[in-house]
Amino acid sequence: MNTQTVINLLGRELKVEYSKLASKQLSNLPEIVNLEMELQFSCMIKKRVFQSMKGLSDNAVKLNENMFLSFKPITTNVCAPKDVDIHNHESIEIFDIENPERFVPNWLLIDYQKGEWCGEFGYDKATR
Repeated sequence: MNTQTVINLLGRELKVEYSKLASKQLSNLPEIVNLEMELQFSCMIKKRVFQSMKGLSDNAVKLNENMFLSFKPITTNVCAPKDVDIHNHESIEIFDIENPERFVPNWLLIDYQKGEWCGEFGYDKATR
């Protein structure tokens, strides 16, 4: 059975679920993990969950003893292909989006695959 909890992120309720692998890995965390949900608006919408190596963002919330979660909706100055990591390209400008609380998802599934934290998030049609 997957572990579930509900948190408040930017004034919105977010249902967080951990896969079996993620739940198991939580007990083995040697250091603090900073997960980030990123919603990228460009020519296409791209969603990703990843372990951020940057410091905690202003909107980070504590999920448990060793894990924090933040949310960042952004846009870019170019249309980047889905497989391009926009954070590693000097020619791509990233812009924060005003009023990020408008874009907070309803649910998040946290997973742990191939030695990395990952996941997916989405929106319930009835609440947006």
